[in-house]
Amino acid sequence: MQVRRGILFSFLFPAFSVMFFIALTPFVFSILVSLMDYNLMYSSSPRFVGLRNFVQLIQDERFLNALRNTALFVVSCVSIEFMIGLPLAYLIYISVKKRILRNLIIVLITFPMMFPRVTSGLLWKFLYNPLFSPIGQFFQKVGIPFAPLSDPHTALFAIIFVDIWQWTPFFILILLSGLESLPQDMFEAASIDGANEKQKFWYLALPSLKPICWIAIMFRTIDALRTFDTIYVMTGGGPGIATETLDIYAYLIGISQGGRISYASSAALVLLAISVIVANLLVRFFREGEV
Repeated sequence: MQVRRGILFSFLFPAFSVMFFIALTPFVFSILVSLMDYNLMYSSSPRFVGLRNFVQLIQDERFLNALRNTALFVVSCVSIEFMIGLPLAYLIYISVKKRILRNLIIVLITFPMMFPRVTSGLLWKFLYNPLFSPIGQFFQKVGIPFAPLSDPHTALFAIIFVDIWQWTPFFILILLSGLESLPQDMFEAASIDGANEKQKFWYLALPSLKPICWIAIMFRTIDALRTFDTIYVMTGGGPGIATETLDIYAYLIGISQGGRISYASSAALVLLAISVIVANLLVRFFREGEV
């Protein structure tokens, strides 16, 4: 047995070493750079400044705005997608019994997920256009102003709608798979006892799906925290800083505008820390729900 384990380890060690090196190198580099004063726009050598970049982040109103936008984007997208996806998954489960028809509905529902984020962002950027899109022309005819991406008060919500359109099918797909894995006996027994569909949903389906719900929420939350391309192609963080999230902010500060790579690395590490904390909290809630 020991020899067999040694052979397996010898096969796995090279692959794990490469993966560990690829994952760890940029992380260590980001930490080192975040502790320095390093600007790509100037030729001066990096200078160690300790935690100064992180202190400046806390005092930076633009960073705090990006933090608020990130929180609003993630909470709105994940919560609405889950609240829409769960009842739709259950509705499909109880209404569509034929496997062929159910598979066809799943394909149609998950169609938005097949678009790359850049493509969906460009598509909706056109649909939000007040002059050339069918939606914009309709609002023009009825005399209602329509320029959601140009208004700082509506731009972020317009992007949130796009994310909901694209990723609600993720919850439908995961939760429908979970419903199909549940034993049919308990639903049949509940029907014999006189339970209606609402009661079966609240007292049978939802408690049984709780572990799957937490896993789906965790994966979707982490994915929403990393949303960059949809926002970037639709608004680039604008108008002004109305749609700047943490990753957009880090990109603009570090690459596109200022070249402040140290400051951007600090912001990226804050985003990483938030992702780790949120993931750990969701895992803890999931484990407590199992007890």
